[in-house]
Amino acid sequence: MYILPLPPEGHHAPPIGHDWTEREARCCSNWSADSRSPWRRQLPLLLTLPFIFCAACNDEEQQTTTPQEGSETGTGTGTATSTGTSTSGASDGATSAITGDMSGTSTTTTTTSTSTSTSTSTSTTEAPLCGNGSVDEAEDCDDGNDLNTDDCLSSCIFAHCGDGFVHSDEEDCDDGNHTNFDGCSFECRNELIVFLSSKSFYGDLTPTNSEQTGFARADDNCQEMAEKAGLTGQYMAWLSESTGTPLTRFDLKGFTGDFVLLNDGRIAHGWSDLTDASLIEPIDRDEYGKQHESVPVWTNTKTDGGISPNEHCNNWSSQFQGVSAQIGISSSLTNRWTDHTGLNCDMHAQLYCFQVSTGQ
Repeated sequence: MYILPLPPEGHHAPPIGHDWTEREARCCSNWSADSRSPWRRQLPLLLTLPFIFCAACNDEEQQTTTPQEGSETGTGTGTATSTGTSTSGASDGATSAITGDMSGTSTTTTTTSTSTSTSTSTSTTEAPLCGNGSVDEAEDCDDGNDLNTDDCLSSCIFAHCGDGFVHSDEEDCDDGNHTNFDGCSFECRNELIVFLSSKSFYGDLTPTNSEQTGFARADDNCQEMAEKAGLTGQYMAWLSESTGTPLTRFDLKGFTGDFVLLNDGRIAHGWSDLTDASLIEPIDRDEYGKQHESVPVWTNTKTDGGISPNEHCNNWSSQFQGVSAQIGISSSLTNRWTDHTGLNCDMHAQLYCFQVSTGQ
């Protein structure tokens, strides 16, 4: 029996009917051309055998890949990971006889390569800044300062009546609301309330709940009526006698605001306008805002706020027929509103009540 020598180490013989790959065919061709191969010397015999042996590539066709790990950092966005696989194989086998007994072992090695790219990008956009002198989005204005007394507030909105800040040369006051009769009008002007008393009195200012006499009794009457009507502040009667006048008692010579009625009417803009012998509107509304017909009013006061002829019901202490006092007429817009004619002290007349302080 003719026994073939074993094929060189690293060679194997595929069985008949094997589906040859391109790589195997190339390897077989290379092996067959090797004149030193014992298999080539036995080629005539092999043609008669049921099996065909050929060589497997063990030299330049085999590659061994060493696992690699790499890390790459650059500028960009994202993270990339790649995985590669290479196979190195080792085969050993033994053929002990023509019968084709074979055994073999194959080992696979996997190589992983990781690439990581990381970058951080920060973009900062400056937010609009009120006070930078430039009108940004959502701003009405920006004058570059923190003043609240000019045309542009520190919050970068246009100044307006009711914003709570007094604006130079434009407003007397600003209490942050649009309500009248609280000392600051809806037009942001200082205001003082004036009303015609709803009650009438004799020349001694009775009937009354006051235990005072003269000016004090008149002032008490005005204050009581104001408080019953829900008005705030301090009120005095527009009366003159030998000891005082509105000019000396009210302390309003420097007032430049509005004297207002309780129907939003205005009788004068400031003290100088009040005492110039004419009114804007007549003082014909009482403490509740109710309008009265033309009625006599105790005053004994001239248009300038000083004393009229010395007629004042004996300093407002008498109601006798033979004593008189000067009166005004509530419907008048001229000097007659305060200095009209005389009236006996046993007659009834009403009072002009002036707010002299808002109490704020």
